[in-house]
Amino acid sequence: GAVKEADGMLAADKNRWWAYMQRAVAKRYAADKDGAIQDFEAALAAAAAQRNEGAQQEVINRLAREIGADEALARILPRAESEPRWRLVAAQLYHRKGDLDRAAEMVERVLAVGDKLSPNERLQALAIAGSVYLSYQPQPQAAKAYDVYLKLLDLQPNDVGSLNNMACLLVDSMSPPRPSD
Repeated sequence: GAVKEADGMLAADKNRWWAYMQRAVAKRYAADKDGAIQDFEAALAAAAAQRNEGAQQEVINRLAREIGADEALARILPRAESEPRWRLVAAQLYHRKGDLDRAAEMVERVLAVGDKLSPNERLQALAIAGSVYLSYQPQPQAAKAYDVYLKLLDLQPNDVGSLNNMACLLVDSMSPPRPSD
């Protein structure tokens, strides 16, 4: 099956992060959680050795989807201590599992770095922050979300997602509603 196929690909080249990930998923569905986690870790290591940030993100997202956000967080939190991009990933994982306070903490730590962020990291951090602030229940953190969406719209005035989120925020969450903004 899929495990043997992945084994064959890895026998030919141990650097194929995606083959480790394929094998991890196959093991997960064969009820071998420990083996799956080992292969996700091998996939992450192979992607890191290649300095492939996109692949590392893909492995972590797949690990979170297949095994759980807590297992993914366990693998990235040490990296999040020193690398803002991993704090963003942690914020997304905490948001996914509904731990909004930890998600907000992570994204706020990234935003506090300020000028050290690349333009793309800043946009991503602001978008995550806005989403987190809007997700608070029973009442969104409207003032924080408003500030974040203003910053996002200053950077990308025609971004449809940010415009939509700001419109929803102004009508649904601001007290009193502010349709004129």
